[in-house]
Amino acid sequence: MPPLLRTKHLIKVFFLDILPDSFKRLSLNGIRPDAIFACNDQMATDAIYAAKEYGLNVPDNIKIVGFDNTFVSSIINPQLTTVNVPKFRMGEEAFSLLYKRISENKKNSNTQANDNKSIGVELPIDLIIRQSTDQNAQSSSWNLEDW
Repeated sequence: MPPLLRTKHLIKVFFLDILPDSFKRLSLNGIRPDAIFACNDQMATDAIYAAKEYGLNVPDNIKIVGFDNTFVSSIINPQLTTVNVPKFRMGEEAFSLLYKRISENKKNSNTQANDNKSIGVELPIDLIIRQSTDQNAQSSSWNLEDW
C-alpha cells in the first residue's frame, strides 16, 4: 500500500485504496490532519465518508477539498469545496491542437514532421468554496456550463 503523502498537517490523497485505512493509521499515530486535498472529487467524497465514519466533523475537525468540480460535489453533505477545471474547453483545445497537427502532417507529408513538439495551453481554474471547508459557505449548485 502506498504511504500517505504528508506536508505538516495536510494529507494529499492520490489513491482510493488508502482512504478507509488512513484515518485509522493516523489516529493510531496520534496525528489528526487539518485538511485533505484529494486529486479528484470522487476521492474527496470518499474522504468525507471516511472522516464521518471515524467521528470527525467536516469542516469543524477536518477540511476536505476535491479537484474537478463534478456533479457529486454539489449534492454530497456537506457540499464539497473543489477546484473547477473547464473540461469542455479543455476538450475543445485538445481537438483544435490535434486537428492542427493532423493538417500540418498532411501538408508536410513529403518532409520530416516534428512529431515530438510539445504545446502548452493554459486554461483558467476556479476555487469553488463550499461547506467542506467553510460551514458558513452558501450552498451552490453544479453548473454544466462551467464544466
